[in-house]
Amino acid sequence: MNNNPVLARSILWSFIFFAFVSWPAALQAGWPTTPDSALFVDFGLYPYLAVDEHDQSITVVYIAEANRLLAKKYDRYGDPLWGGNAVVLADTTRLFGVDLSNLGNQWGAVVSDDSGGAIVCWEDFRHASFDGGLPLNNEIYLQRVDVNGQVRYGTNGRRISTPASEGWHELGDMKPDYHGGFVVGYYGDTTMYAGALKRFNINGNLMWERYFREGFNLDVNATDIDGNIFVSYGGAFGQPNRRMKLNLNGDFLWPDTLDGKIPGSKLYRGGGAFSDGQGGAIGVGDLRLKINRVDSTGQYVFGPNWIDLGGGQQVIIGYAPDGVGGIYVAWINNGSRLQRVTANGSISFIQGGLIIVPDSLSGFNFIVPDEENGVVFLGVDKRNQPINSLYAQRVDSTGQLLWDSTGIEFHSSSQNLFFANSARSFYPDKRGGAVYVWVQQAAGFGARVMLKQISHNGILGEVITSLQEKRNGAKKFKDITLNSIFPNPFNGLTTIEFSINESGHVRVEVYDILGKMINTLIDHRLYPNTYRVKWNGTSNSGESVNSGIYFCRLSVDTKNAIIQKLVFIK
Repeated sequence: MNNNPVLARSILWSFIFFAFVSWPAALQAGWPTTPDSALFVDFGLYPYLAVDEHDQSITVVYIAEANRLLAKKYDRYGDPLWGGNAVVLADTTRLFGVDLSNLGNQWGAVVSDDSGGAIVCWEDFRHASFDGGLPLNNEIYLQRVDVNGQVRYGTNGRRISTPASEGWHELGDMKPDYHGGFVVGYYGDTTMYAGALKRFNINGNLMWERYFREGFNLDVNATDIDGNIFVSYGGAFGQPNRRMKLNLNGDFLWPDTLDGKIPGSKLYRGGGAFSDGQGGAIGVGDLRLKINRVDSTGQYVFGPNWIDLGGGQQVIIGYAPDGVGGIYVAWINNGSRLQRVTANGSISFIQGGLIIVPDSLSGFNFIVPDEENGVVFLGVDKRNQPINSLYAQRVDSTGQLLWDSTGIEFHSSSQNLFFANSARSFYPDKRGGAVYVWVQQAAGFGARVMLKQISHNGILGEVITSLQEKRNGAKKFKDITLNSIFPNPFNGLTTIEFSINESGHVRVEVYDILGKMINTLIDHRLYPNTYRVKWNGTSNSGESVNSGIYFCRLSVDTKNAIIQKLVFIK
């Protein structure tokens, strides 16, 4: 009888996998299933979303009357969590009394805490002074709400900037660091034009901070699973434009003399630049269809003139990564248009962009990844006026429209729809579909925050729970390939290289010979690509392990797994 615990663990995982894929795959639950219906969240304004990578639960954060910042949570079936109650993140923000149109309707950022909750960062006006209704100063605050609906950073959040008395602060962005924490970038600290970049752990403890003397317009462009943090700043009051890459320790990896920003948009926070999966980033500039990529050393890949898709100023709304180092861009110019630029700078669709919505029908558009290197599109469609309508479409990497040729009617209403102009309001549901939150004006009832979902198959309210329910030729199993572990045996550091062919939640773990988990190297959602992760012979707590035999386990969505022996020699 074989008593090898690692083998037993593998057999158990195989049993769980085959049991999982036999479950019913599509369930109709709390989500509305018709174009004229939507989930009513609460009365409020400026809603943002965050979707958890593990259970696909959805946190909606919005501004309510009495200066409160609130959050509600729903499971992936659209059923309310936290007893259906709103959690008060802060009740003295004065956000409701500020005309956010002067701030581009952008008040903050929301990211999943990767543990079933969410982290919120915002520009706070509780201590601000005003002149003619316009705030003259403010502060930057943080709050975390956990999986149980408990706030973790104090009753009214935690201030992370200098006080309002020292001037104006503007949030650049907040992004997860993919290693149990998050980074926040803003300017206005110490002096009016000093940029600040700060990394926090999930408990809100400051791990390090870096300041940029010429840090006006500081923005966090992108982060990646290798711990790289991409930052741009400058460009005002005679300041030079600069781009920078830092690691998880706050070390600067590029020289501070690189002229020009990483392409990205502060106008619509949450979009504009993405990791290219190779230590660099790719993005599109503010209001112009110009795209460039920076490599791992900080050099522009597409040259100093960038790739110009449209010539001149355009209304750019949508951005999404293509999953293999390229980028999708959606904009409005005689219709809603879409273009894809690959990692090597090739244009994928027809010149001038693929038309998703014809000329007279377009209003705005958002796009998010569909988990298969394509995108889900959402935009205003005026074909049914005076009825206000939202239409959705899914497009693959070759430019094929995968749903009905005229799109899927996502929502329609005779009431006024105040569509959010932030990429944080339209979010991938982590199953190939998307979730959208918006504000709808009902006569006599004020502004109502509404929520709705569409599946990977273009069906309203369908909840996909297994891969075989993804139509349009999706693979039954998600493939993972272990390319190499080198060196092996090793006495200091070994590199594990692997590839995945479909998006999924990837875990790379190290076990000892008794089957005890020693270290989790990766526990995040990844797109199809080749990845490398290093192990230095330490445990999750940072302690050095003993010499001996260990096992590396790679899995996608806890289904199919590869196990490979490691030999560690001190």
